[in-house]
Amino acid sequence: MQHTMRCRSDDPTSSQIAAINLSEKEVSRQGSLCLAAVTLAPGLSAREMANRFSLDYHMIARRLSEVEKMGLIKRGEMRRCKISNRTVQVWFPVVSDINKKTLKEVISHEQQKKKTLVG
Repeated sequence: MQHTMRCRSDDPTSSQIAAINLSEKEVSRQGSLCLAAVTLAPGLSAREMANRFSLDYHMIARRLSEVEKMGLIKRGEMRRCKISNRTVQVWFPVVSDINKKTLKEVISHEQQKKKTLVG
């Protein structure tokens, strides 16, 4: 019961079901957030991006490889994460002239939405 590219075969059944139910619109939104985070803060790990932009680490970590397969971001040199102190992958945008104002708005909208849910 594995859904292509959205979960691993060794993930728990609940994660595999969630991957199947994840809409294309949601995947697109999450991919856009990943692209925005990588472009606004190149050279960070998934955990560092999640921390910097107050995003969910697991969402970021899962979507980065999908955005990479689209050719929008690329892997950098492995290095030690400033948060976890583990050796991690860092990410860079393939195209750096994307409208950063629009990307900041994407991140800001997600942060506001998160505050509303918590708040």
